[in-house]
Amino acid sequence: MSKLKLVKRGFFRLSMVAAWLVAASIGPIPLAQAGSVRSPLAALDTPPISSQTKNLWAGRFSAARDQESGVFSNSRPGPVTPLSARAEVTGTYGSTSCTGTCDATNGDCGCLLFSGHLASNTSTGQIETAINLNLDDCSPSPNGAVCCPADGAAIAFNPRDTIELDVLLAGSYCSISTPGGSLIVTVNANYLAAGGKGRYANAGGTGSSQISGVINGPAAFGWINANGNVQPNP
Repeated sequence: MSKLKLVKRGFFRLSMVAAWLVAASIGPIPLAQAGSVRSPLAALDTPPISSQTKNLWAGRFSAARDQESGVFSNSRPGPVTPLSARAEVTGTYGSTSCTGTCDATNGDCGCLLFSGHLASNTSTGQIETAINLNLDDCSPSPNGAVCCPADGAAIAFNPRDTIELDVLLAGSYCSISTPGGSLIVTVNANYLAAGGKGRYANAGGTGSSQISGVINGPAAFGWINANGNVQPNP
């Protein structure tokens, strides 16, 4: 392995440790309520999310919500299965919502896009997630972070087995600046399984998730943890 790769890996892991320490200091995040404070992310000069990406995630959000409705009215979920999952992810931050729709008071949203390898107690595969970050309706926390509402969607899949689990997320995020100019963001959200493909076509399930990351301009990296349950097809 080259020296450059070793330096990059070392920086990545040191930054992840710093993010974990800040996330731990923030602790459990209550749902943010509207306030007079704006998110520090609003000051970032980053490109907007492309129309192609917005259309992609708008379709995914819509499909997940439609499946959610079908899951709870028509599905025959199987037995409840405990779920514990973790992913190390990389991605981008953009200065508009992920889907083109923003519920913030002044219409200001950001989008955190992550993807990476997913490992869980049930299977391994890939995960893609999009988090809409409200930049307007925020409140300060005692430790100096600013907390705001967030919602999103995630798709966990294994292409080899044509398995896919779609998840909706709802919660809040806190952001805090570092001395180096990066922003550490921690999203705490409840997840709701909303169907998918294969054995998860009519799946349900609920749980909690934490998405912690470092944003440096448009680049972002971090990790995802989720714990709860899932109900695949019987």
